[in-house]
Amino acid sequence: MNRRIAACTGIALVTFFAFVYTPISDSDFWWHIAAGQWIAAHGALPLTDPFGMYSAADSVRNNTVLRGQWLGQVLLFELFDHWGSNGVIATRALLLTGCLGLLFWRAHRLGAATWANWAILIPSGLLALGFTNERPQLFSYLFATVTFVALENYARSRAQAWLWVLPLIAVAWANTHGAVLLAVALLPLYVAVLWLHDRQQQSFRAQHGALALAVVAFIAATLLAPNGLTTYRYLFALEGSALQAATSEYTSSFALYQLGNIVPQIWVAVLYCLALIACVGLWRHDRPRLALVIFLGVIGAWSYRYLAFFIFITGPYLASGLSRAFNVKPSRLSSRYGIALLLLIASSAIALGVQNGMALRCGVNRSLFPVTALEVLGDKNFSGKIFNHMQWGGYLLWRLGSNAHLYVDGRMLDSSRLEPYRHILWATPSGIELLRREQFDVIMLPPSNRFTGERYALVDYLHVQREWRRVYEDRDAVVFVHSN
Repeated sequence: MNRRIAACTGIALVTFFAFVYTPISDSDFWWHIAAGQWIAAHGALPLTDPFGMYSAADSVRNNTVLRGQWLGQVLLFELFDHWGSNGVIATRALLLTGCLGLLFWRAHRLGAATWANWAILIPSGLLALGFTNERPQLFSYLFATVTFVALENYARSRAQAWLWVLPLIAVAWANTHGAVLLAVALLPLYVAVLWLHDRQQQSFRAQHGALALAVVAFIAATLLAPNGLTTYRYLFALEGSALQAATSEYTSSFALYQLGNIVPQIWVAVLYCLALIACVGLWRHDRPRLALVIFLGVIGAWSYRYLAFFIFITGPYLASGLSRAFNVKPSRLSSRYGIALLLLIASSAIALGVQNGMALRCGVNRSLFPVTALEVLGDKNFSGKIFNHMQWGGYLLWRLGSNAHLYVDGRMLDSSRLEPYRHILWATPSGIELLRREQFDVIMLPPSNRFTGERYALVDYLHVQREWRRVYEDRDAVVFVHSN
């Protein structure tokens, strides 16, 4: 990679870093660090809900959620505990920028033309801006990328040391996040297609045996985690469930417009159009990697949750396939004026982003959580039974701890609570009956749905009920206390 290409890539990555260095906004982040704090304090993994919100109604989900991400949760907690929100934000920005940088570097090593590399890097980077959630899943993006770096280095050098890195990655990944199962599906597929391809070309290599053994070792190493096979059982139990249907992350990548994400929807369409062209080049020259592109492309289209893995794992293969489809050799960036223009555009974009609050901002996105309400009313004033908005459950767990008994949070260890929650939130006749039966002491909600702007019916209902007293309200939160 010549200096000018490296300079342009560096400018692009710095710009990307600036736009993913933004305040904490993920509602699940808080229960993750609350769990990490509990694990660090007790030196053990919880067997039941440590916050007393749920009984073990679903043992498979209970075990998976409580113990399946323990290492990622402890890491997030330690980051937050030592360096505050800025430490978490910087780690998130570095992880995502690193994965994007590795995408470009890997594509260059595969011989992708510069124009093809940039054609994939730009939509990939813009889509990656949507994967800034502060969860253990962030570490999965790095583990997935490094796994395929090891495979590509083995294919390049035939040094078996790269293969034996794979089980080590598997152990760390399996204890950090359940997306390790994605690699469990991808690696055997890659080996199987590689074998078939080489047999057809009459170039079967003995080294493939070592690769197969390394993949088996990778799969076996994923069982060296507290849940073992339970993680696999949970994957099948979740498929087609009501909980999955209610989770926006499982929305198709081609239905993002239904959630109001029009611009990301355009970039999804651009990336998949480029992927279709790239498949032509991969069919001619690299069918094993074509199999990975098709597999990840399908599940990435089916669920937005997996689109990041499609980007970070197969992005280099898409760039290589584009080059091969048009039979263009690797090119060099020769114009100094091009670098100066890119630097001007990047610096202007960052300046605009800072001015509009979209780049290089730290802290917590206060509008998404009842931060001000708790500051005004005081944490200690919240005790007893609380009906809360689901997206606030994790934050309230972190702030209130055992002082209060919350109704729901993003862990959803008891999925049977989801339907009653909705009925109460929208004040349906059955919801009103449930509200009276549950005998809540406090109700904390945002006035309206932040995605659609629709006002929650429960808020208007409580305003006219004598037994409920409004003690706080602003544009982000409203708090009612029962008169008793």
